[in-house]
Amino acid sequence: MSEAATMTGKQKAAALLIAIGPEQAAGLLSYMEEVEVESMAQEIARLGRVAGGTLDGVLEEFWNTAAGEDGEVLGGIDFARTLLETWQGSRSDEMIQRLLDAAQNRPFGFLAQFEAEQIVRFIVDEHPQIVALVISHLPTHLGAEIISSLPSSLQGDVAKRIARLEPATPDVIRTVEVSLRTRLGNVTGADLATGIAGAEGLAMLLNSADRTTEKSIMTHLGDNDPTLAEEVRALMFVFEDIVEMTDKDLQEVLRIVDTKELALALKGVKPEVKDCVFRNLSERAAEALGDELEFLGAVKVSEVDAAQTAVVTVIRQLEEEGRITMRAGADGGLIE
Repeated sequence: MSEAATMTGKQKAAALLIAIGPEQAAGLLSYMEEVEVESMAQEIARLGRVAGGTLDGVLEEFWNTAAGEDGEVLGGIDFARTLLETWQGSRSDEMIQRLLDAAQNRPFGFLAQFEAEQIVRFIVDEHPQIVALVISHLPTHLGAEIISSLPSSLQGDVAKRIARLEPATPDVIRTVEVSLRTRLGNVTGADLATGIAGAEGLAMLLNSADRTTEKSIMTHLGDNDPTLAEEVRALMFVFEDIVEMTDKDLQEVLRIVDTKELALALKGVKPEVKDCVFRNLSERAAEALGDELEFLGAVKVSEVDAAQTAVVTVIRQLEEEGRITMRAGADGGLIE
């Protein structure tokens, strides 16, 4: 699954607006309602840096002018503010103020202005629990870069603590923030905000991390907490993610999966998921699958979930054998 596949639709829209620049983005925003404009500006402010590999397809035509030398585009609070100023809506000043207030109150938000490697130097000597707390409150893509840059001896411990992290009190967060800000020469407090802790948060980070980091951390979890490892693994790839696989890899999966089980797994999925499957089947196999779907009728949700889990299990097994890659571009990307 590509890094873009871990992003929500709103995050992808925000990445597109970042890529085309404030002026053109403001032109697009002129067609939106004010509540949509503010929501998008907030998403841009949270998104920060967007790796070059997440922007492809429709972005290619202006990639050379939108992307930096390192293949990244830079969003963040400054971009969002410039966007709203360029937009010049009737309430842009009010939106900008709320944007700034939100940025100032977000725990560890001041770290978003630094590169991952710089942040690692600030926090690498802290207790792993502190490192986990900081990473859990940073934007997912930045957190993934940081955990990938940590020493291998620390990665597994920090990852496990993120997955088991309980909500921290405002006082704890404020104490850690003041400590870090003091070392950076800027001391202020912050209010509590929701982070990305828990198994789901760790899965999000690993989906954005490189494959070497992912394998290292999952191996550590498997050795030390197999139950947690399975919980995280289940969250890292779901049936609908097959749309992000390459046609070649998906075809390898479809050659193994039973037609009846595949039909059951496709019940109630989004049209694009179903289309992706049919597109990668031979005419005869597609016809057989269509007949099976028509024959099924109404089925229990639990049966569909079980069938989808079975397909994902096949996908994971094939990846373990080195026959496919679940996340397209996970090992350096693909060029077509």
